Amino acid sequence: MARSPPASLRRRGPTREPKQRFTIICEGQNTEPAYFRALEATVRDALIQLIVEPAAGVPMTIAQRAVDLARQRRKDRRRRGGTDSYEENDAIWAVFDRDQHPHFDEAVGLCEAKGIGVARSKPLL
Repeated sequence: MARSPPASLRRRGPTREPKQRFTIICEGQNTEPAYFRALEATVRDALIQLIVEPAAGVPMTIAQRAVDLARQRRKDRRRRGGTDSYEENDAIWAVFDRDQHPHFDEAVGLCEAKGIGVARSKPLL
């Protein structure tokens, strides 16, 4: 009977996709942070980084902070020599109230143009 060839000693490639990390930038000191912290505690193995800008005041401030963070992360990846599979699927989201803020539509447009997710909350009246 013929012997089968020995099993390869090479290591197999990855079998699972890296988890996606969500960086959420929001204003407010209570509602939004409490909601996202509860979500993080509820969703198994969630990778949520919450950045709270308590004195942001207007959506454009949140939008600009998100764009700046995305730019910095791209710069850091280039400096390290390319993409990092653990970061390439990461997402940055800007969350702000849909009040009567000036430049609300411009803030949304800025985020969308730069690949930043946008979530709008509408406060109860």
